[in-house]
Amino acid sequence: VPDEFISSEYIFLRNMISAVEVCQGEYTFRNSPSYYDATNPELLAATHEVDTYLDHIHDNPNTPPSVCKMLIKYFGYNNPRTEQVAHCSEAFKSGIFEFKTNDGADPISYGDSRRGNLAAVAASIVLSDDALSPAADADPSGGGLKSPLLKLLQVMRSLGLERLSHHRRTDGYVNQWIMEAFGESQYEIPNQFSFYSLDFLPAGRHREAQLVSPEAQLLNLGYIIAGQNALYSLFAYGLNSCGGGIGADWRRGDQFYKCGNEDGLEQFSSARLSFVPPDDPTNAEDVVGTLATLLTADRISPTNRALIVDAYRESSIAGGTNEALKVAQSLLVSIPEFHTYNSVRTNGQVRQPSPRPEKNPNYGYKAIVSINLFGGADTMSMIVPHPQMPTCAPLHAEYTLQRGPALALNVGEMIQIDAGDSNQPCDEFGVNSRLAAMAAMYSEGEGIFFANIGHLQSKVDRHDFARETKTQLFSHFSMKEEGFYVDAFHKRGLTGVLGRLADVLSRTMSTGQIAIDRMLSVNIGDPSLKRDVDIVTKRGTDPFIQSEIPGASEKGRRTTLIDMMNRLNTQNKPDISSFHSELWSQSFIDSQTLTEEYRLVLDEVDGSPSIPDTKLGKKLDMIFRLILSANRESGKRRSVNRDFLAVEMDGYDQHFSLKDGLNPLFSELNDALAGFRLALIQAGLWDRVTIVLTSEFGRSITPNASGGIDHGWGGNSFIVGGAVRGKKILGKHPDNYDLNDRYNTGQGAWIPTTSWEAMWYGIVQWAGVDNEDDMTYILPNEKNFGCDLYSESTLFREGEGKVSGCGGDELDITQTLVVSQPRLLSPEEQTQFCQLVTDGMSSVSVSTRCTVTGQTLRLLGDEGNHMLSGERALDLEYSISSDQVGVKEVMIILVNSEEFRQDVASVVAMDVDVGISDQTLAPTVGPTDLPSSTSSPSLAPTIEPSNVTSLSPTFTSIPSMRRSDFPSQAPSAVSDGGKPTTKPTNRKRRRRRRNYFGYGS
Repeated sequence: VPDEFISSEYIFLRNMISAVEVCQGEYTFRNSPSYYDATNPELLAATHEVDTYLDHIHDNPNTPPSVCKMLIKYFGYNNPRTEQVAHCSEAFKSGIFEFKTNDGADPISYGDSRRGNLAAVAASIVLSDDALSPAADADPSGGGLKSPLLKLLQVMRSLGLERLSHHRRTDGYVNQWIMEAFGESQYEIPNQFSFYSLDFLPAGRHREAQLVSPEAQLLNLGYIIAGQNALYSLFAYGLNSCGGGIGADWRRGDQFYKCGNEDGLEQFSSARLSFVPPDDPTNAEDVVGTLATLLTADRISPTNRALIVDAYRESSIAGGTNEALKVAQSLLVSIPEFHTYNSVRTNGQVRQPSPRPEKNPNYGYKAIVSINLFGGADTMSMIVPHPQMPTCAPLHAEYTLQRGPALALNVGEMIQIDAGDSNQPCDEFGVNSRLAAMAAMYSEGEGIFFANIGHLQSKVDRHDFARETKTQLFSHFSMKEEGFYVDAFHKRGLTGVLGRLADVLSRTMSTGQIAIDRMLSVNIGDPSLKRDVDIVTKRGTDPFIQSEIPGASEKGRRTTLIDMMNRLNTQNKPDISSFHSELWSQSFIDSQTLTEEYRLVLDEVDGSPSIPDTKLGKKLDMIFRLILSANRESGKRRSVNRDFLAVEMDGYDQHFSLKDGLNPLFSELNDALAGFRLALIQAGLWDRVTIVLTSEFGRSITPNASGGIDHGWGGNSFIVGGAVRGKKILGKHPDNYDLNDRYNTGQGAWIPTTSWEAMWYGIVQWAGVDNEDDMTYILPNEKNFGCDLYSESTLFREGEGKVSGCGGDELDITQTLVVSQPRLLSPEEQTQFCQLVTDGMSSVSVSTRCTVTGQTLRLLGDEGNHMLSGERALDLEYSISSDQVGVKEVMIILVNSEEFRQDVASVVAMDVDVGISDQTLAPTVGPTDLPSSTSSPSLAPTIEPSNVTSLSPTFTSIPSMRRSDFPSQAPSAVSDGGKPTTKPTNRKRRRRRRNYFGYGS
């Protein structure tokens, strides 16, 4: 049949169609043909299916823009323009690109007219207007940051790296230090997701403008200082390991290589840069101009060019042209034009380091350490029902049946813990024996497990999770970020939960936000507050410029170079200079200041011998030293009241041979945690630290065909610390492992029954937050989970914080909405609906929580009331809890008030008529004979006047809770304008915190 995407070609298809519908059939797409029969597998069928699938993907209309957008990013445009993607997509579809020269000659064609020709695609990118036009270079949001490894390769290629004759190729060129120095290496990647996230949004202008900058994830003080030092070493000594260099270590016989290259003889270097000025080496303008073309594509600003020319000239006079060349090279790789892909506009003013807060003596010290197990840890292999207890054996048998005997934990692979007071489906659980230290911390009352916890927007089950959860479930990066944000509707602009906690606490105290080795968004706060996350490597920080040019004059010395480098990174002109250059220059200046500050304080504290020398151990040892440096009584110390420290452990994406891959990871985790705890106890700081152990998602219950476990959703987490009120499992472990269970997706993944908000609520309180508005800022979605949150008093031994809006009256309500569209309320609409409830109750000083618990769509019959026969009705079930008793009537009045029902209609994105709830107040049968003696107004006004007047009038000092619909019979004597009122006040509707009762606010 003719291809539906390429009419000139024919394809073979099976005589059947498999189509997928989404959004109630509004969108459909066709699945690729399937030939493979799992019950009768055949190699030929598998081959046909793979071939057909590749054709299906290649010919899909979404493929050209997807491929083009990705490739354009790799060519240096972090945020490609729509037109740029469109032109590339046309080249992909047509298989040809024609480049029109400016001299009027015939166009130059690239490609062979076959769809997907990469020559045409590449030409459309590198010969596009964005690549060739100076105007595109001037776009402040255009271009991007260079990859660290690409910067190194650019220097090596453009300046002519050549192997020295005494070097053996078998010795290699570079050592493993390259990963430590740049955050990237030429062969090894940390995991299958590469060195950084393609969707990374740096704090500041990038995040405000929603511009991604993937390479900025490596733009931290550790990699900036170490990477620059490696480049300076290359210029000074050639390719070796002197002064922070990345050259290979090697020996000859019994002579082991030592840093003997400081004499400039290069006898221990594997290679050197062969570049020499093409003409007169004393002509500073020509030499700097040539270098600027090679290293910045001649994007260098006139100001920076002039400064480097002057430096070359002065160094040439003082130390010769060889020194001058090394000085110019060092300066050129320090300017923003080298590190970015677009133009720079500076104002010449000195760039100052970002300010640092001072410690508040009125507050003590606390630290929260976030450890993320990246890859989706199989936490069903962390803690499971114990098989030797009568209440647990049936559940463990179900677990073993689903997992299979080879992957399930047996009794010999677990350590028994008591969960008798935890309200779980069984009283005894088993912790993986590789995590013996975690089991001991739990049993000693210092640790809490959270069962079946994960990212939720609201409470869901298998029937509604797909509709109610608006994120990319089961995606590593999406779920990792959701776990870091703890902001399901992204109300706080992709900031992290610890970052927002620091936002709040920094009003009154000094906070530290530190990630080890790489940026982790859990620590990113409001970019407008300009509090950056410090990235400290596990080895600490290095001095800036470790390599002096051999025999350098004063003009080539370290102090002179640092001063020149800072002058080359002055302030940018607001609004017209590159986002990326601004990010580089400020990071460069800050890194110099911070690396010196951290070096001074870390030099005075030692690591702990209790912490093992493993990858995670080294990271936790650095965290230990940072905590120690903030608690010193004298000497150099970090001036902070609260530390928020984040670290990540890779390797948990175990799709193959689960136990072989997971066991060593759990052993490393266990030993590192045990050593870290012991070190803090010996330092007397264990009570001040809380460790939060998470992973982006759990794994599925069922194994795959490769002896591994695929992506899941809900999993188990762990918090531990000296102040924790432990020895309990919170959340709810499923009471069965049936794939058809209400909290199973049907594909083996648990649906979380406990939200991240539930765990973080009490931790946030422990850190020092006691204000409800601040809590809502930090956890924007916490009220969607009602009272299913764990307070400070639940999580910590001396905790006092409670969950607001809980402990008083509770009310379950069903309210019917007549709707114009046959659909349920979206998660956003549900949240807005409940916000109306909580705002309304807060206007009468009642703190409440509201959660939507169910929705039923049906056709209306003739039910009387205001609803018309045949209309669609949505029965909305929701619960309201409060912090007071005796307020149920107030809740009922609120939800049945005309103004509330009008406001509900305003937050629902369709025409809607809101009916009276199923909870109403019964009217009084007859008039009272005596006046009211209460000091409060009536909660519900009478709709009809009484037939009999009361014997005495009612007096109250509080106004009626609802305004009158009609004017009083007699107007007031005077109004503000001096004339009596003849009409009732026409009150304007308020969008937020409307007072539905007519008094109080």
